[in-house]
Amino acid sequence: MFNKIRKFVGFVPIVCAVSVMMSPTMAKADPPSWWLESGAVTGKNISPHYHQAIVNVGQAKWMVRKAYEQMELHLPGGAGFPLTYPYGEENTIGALFEETPENPSELWYEDQKKPLNVGQLKFLAHKFYQRFAELGFDENSPGWPVGMVLDETNEPLGIMDEVPLFPWRVKVHEDNAMPAQVGQLKHLFSFDLAAAYGPPAAE
Repeated sequence: MFNKIRKFVGFVPIVCAVSVMMSPTMAKADPPSWWLESGAVTGKNISPHYHQAIVNVGQAKWMVRKAYEQMELHLPGGAGFPLTYPYGEENTIGALFEETPENPSELWYEDQKKPLNVGQLKFLAHKFYQRFAELGFDENSPGWPVGMVLDETNEPLGIMDEVPLFPWRVKVHEDNAMPAQVGQLKHLFSFDLAAAYGPPAAE
């Protein structure tokens, strides 16, 4: 269950730091078609007027699930990492969050309504951007999020030979506890992998 997201801020050897700020150009950009086609963003949240609203855990998980589906569809070799791990078990596979329980309790539903913070948002996004780095999908690629800039000041932290570039500072901690906004979530997951890699092979 995603109430374990509270532990994500402590994960931060890789993903700590700076707020993921929405580029002014993002508010003017057309949303990627997969948002509407998959139902990733619906209702009032499609409008830039709601970018400053606080995003909750359930909204973030929904967006991440739909973005993961895009990776599986379009990237060579798929997403390259597991999305979920079995409910009630330890996360031994490096997944992002627990599977939804078969019979969710009221407490589980209440957990989905809790606000997400910036550190947790970065945790949810970091494996996407690691995968993009592996494949060379970056600011010069078609389909890259409009106005998204990778921070080239990031340095290895002793946990891997190289740290992929992220759109945030790896060593900065101050903003991790701040509430994440709908606009920040949307910006991080506004990539269009169909534009970069073409339609799924089955199409």
